[in-house]
Amino acid sequence: MAEGDHPAPDGQGGGSWNYHVEDPGKAASVAGSAPGGDPIEWTASEFIDHDKGPIWYVVLAAGTLGICAVLFFWLHDMVTIVAITVLAIMIGIMAARKPRTLQYRLDRSGLSAGKQFHPYGKFKAFAVIDEGAFASITFLPAKPFNLPVSVYFSPDDESKILEITARHLPLQPGALDVFDALMRSLHF
Repeated sequence: MAEGDHPAPDGQGGGSWNYHVEDPGKAASVAGSAPGGDPIEWTASEFIDHDKGPIWYVVLAAGTLGICAVLFFWLHDMVTIVAITVLAIMIGIMAARKPRTLQYRLDRSGLSAGKQFHPYGKFKAFAVIDEGAFASITFLPAKPFNLPVSVYFSPDDESKILEITARHLPLQPGALDVFDALMRSLHF
């Protein structure tokens, strides 16, 4: 493991989360830098990978069959049954997807996540979401139908990342919404 690498804590996504500061000396100087700050770069998984064994997929299939049976006897509508089945298949495919490791960069102009750039003007605020062993920053969109952007990082660099972000966006108290809490409880 190279200097600056931090493996995931045991029991979190099978160790698939990896953090790496490109230039540890540069990242360490962010807190005491001039206004605007130096950029900070790191690599991390795009989401937490929860291991889903065969039982998870069996429960998905059984739940889908149960919902389809109830709706068929209640509505007698095959279009609804087909739509729910397609949705369940899509959920199964998305659940099997493994996270990519992305290069992140936070600087004066915005957030770069892989090949995507998100200027600060695209967001109205940010929130820090505590997810147990991990924390993430969620950038909240300024426009109603845009999606929030969540970024994971090493707990060691939380203060540096928050300092840079707070120069450009207000901090909003954050917690998992009902949908996110449900997805995490299902290990999705």
